[in-house]
Amino acid sequence: MKYDSLSRNTVKITLSEADMEEYSLRAESIALRTPEIKRTLAELLGKMRLFPEYRPDRLFLEAFPKKEGGCVLYVSTLGGEIQENEEAPLLCRTENLSVTVQLCFGLKNIMKNPAASVYRYKNGYAVTVTPSAEDYGRIRSFLSEYGEVSRSSAEICTLSEYGEPVCKGNACEVLSRLY
Repeated sequence: MKYDSLSRNTVKITLSEADMEEYSLRAESIALRTPEIKRTLAELLGKMRLFPEYRPDRLFLEAFPKKEGGCVLYVSTLGGEIQENEEAPLLCRTENLSVTVQLCFGLKNIMKNPAASVYRYKNGYAVTVTPSAEDYGRIRSFLSEYGEVSRSSAEICTLSEYGEPVCKGNACEVLSRLY
């Protein structure tokens, strides 16, 4: 099984024949979009850490069988149903290292033991952090002062695949020393 993030709210998942059997899926049954199929796929997406903040009925699914077995599955969010006060990772894209260091310094000062990671990503940097449910809104607002904020699971998951890790887990502690 492999996946590619096509946009902030769309993921392309390629399932092998073995993957399909493991989850008792058939391309034809996915096309029916029944609540049971959506729950099964939501479970699959949960294991992949994709779109955990969306209810199964807020996901749009399209499946295309492959000649050699398996299928290509496109999953898009229908939006509007995210719980803002959930504990969920946030991603903040920054334009340079200086801004990233300032962001990490600020997080260290306003959060208790922030477990943040920094990646070199595209033409800038990306910082991920998971605030508590109580601090979610405050931390999201803080991050937005430094760059573009997202909670897209697909985008966050692609960091480890397409980004270059700078500091994982303790970025605020390490990079704050550069401030």
